[in-house]
Amino acid sequence: MSISYKSIENKLFFLLGLFTSMALLQIPIGTISVSPFNAIMYIIFVFELLKGKLAVPDTNGVIYFVYLICITISTVINSSFVPSNWNTANFIAVFNLWILGFLLIFVNKNILRSVKIFFINGLKLNTWIQLTWGILQFIIYKVSGQSLNEIFFEDTLHLQLSYPTSNIYYGINRLTGLNWEPAYFGLTLIIGYLLSNKLWKKLLFIVGVVLSASRTSLLTLIAVIIVQEIYKLVKFKEKKKTYFQKQEVMTTFTILLVIIVGIILNFQEIINTFLSTAMRFQNLDLDPSSRVHSFYYQVLGNILFSKFSLAQLLFGIGPASSGYAYTLWYDLYPYLISNAWNIENGLADIIVGSGVLGTVLVYWWFINNLRIGKDNKVAFALIIGILVGAITYSYFVNWIWVVVMFISLPLKHQDDYVQFKERLKDE
Repeated sequence: MSISYKSIENKLFFLLGLFTSMALLQIPIGTISVSPFNAIMYIIFVFELLKGKLAVPDTNGVIYFVYLICITISTVINSSFVPSNWNTANFIAVFNLWILGFLLIFVNKNILRSVKIFFINGLKLNTWIQLTWGILQFIIYKVSGQSLNEIFFEDTLHLQLSYPTSNIYYGINRLTGLNWEPAYFGLTLIIGYLLSNKLWKKLLFIVGVVLSASRTSLLTLIAVIIVQEIYKLVKFKEKKKTYFQKQEVMTTFTILLVIIVGIILNFQEIINTFLSTAMRFQNLDLDPSSRVHSFYYQVLGNILFSKFSLAQLLFGIGPASSGYAYTLWYDLYPYLISNAWNIENGLADIIVGSGVLGTVLVYWWFINNLRIGKDNKVAFALIIGILVGAITYSYFVNWIWVVVMFISLPLKHQDDYVQFKERLKDE
């Protein structure tokens, strides 16, 4: 039985959506490891290149292309400034971003529109796998005090994971799902929340975000919900449909009612986690993580205008080396000097790593997608949420660019949109 090129293409983009945020999974290749997401990106790159149906870049493509030029210049001019291990990390990051750029810049938009449904379906499955895995993490830790990821990947499959697999912080078991950081796990569940149509599914994703105990995720979720509600009110005024208002009021009332009932029924662990996370907002000066994240901003101006050369001010010191500046000049985490790392702060990371020019281009790209997806409440809320979350955590990772592109991407015809909506409806 022959398999068509189109069928292969559809499956590749489904798998790309499926593995978007599963950074805990790594494929060993020689002395390095590659995430399934990046591996599939490499395959798609070769597949689309062989097809030869490339397109002239649109505005988004041009913005991203110039950004790639900037980080390439940054990596080259800083090759003698950063140590060899950081230099290698910069070149690997640039390579992966160029491969990603091929998809964002040169792949024909008609092709991307045709595979959007497959990518979104894979992404939806990803969010449910992550949610299920996170809940299992929660249950197993409460029953046995053990990490599910360590039990499954290390003890059972005898795999050496690249990242820590449990995250206990001040006595709170912070869920990570199939990732290494609660903030990425929480962001994945927020995407699942946005892609779900039924109330009970949205509530499950909200519970998962709360259990992640990530303040950034909670801030992002709040921003997403507020933006969606404002979006609905604006659209309601435009459409003047009273039944729409009643439906939204009932939905909001139901969400609040379920939360109140949950408190009354004493969902102790969920409530304790929520309260503990909320208390971390109140005690920012006492929290080590908060102090470090605040420190990133406190010395940022000094780095840019006192430590950096003019070239570094414009282009940064490399997309994988923002941590080097803080280690070199402020002795932050000196024991990590032999390991390339980025600071966990989206805005400061982009400014230090990619410079002022790179930062302008990154935000321009996301804001331009906001314009493209202005008639899509999911895209609109997601992008605003990411920009809010990036103030406190590094949300500008590879898979986020692809998710934003596909969710914002308009379909070619209205009939396509109707069909797309029907196929996305929950069973």
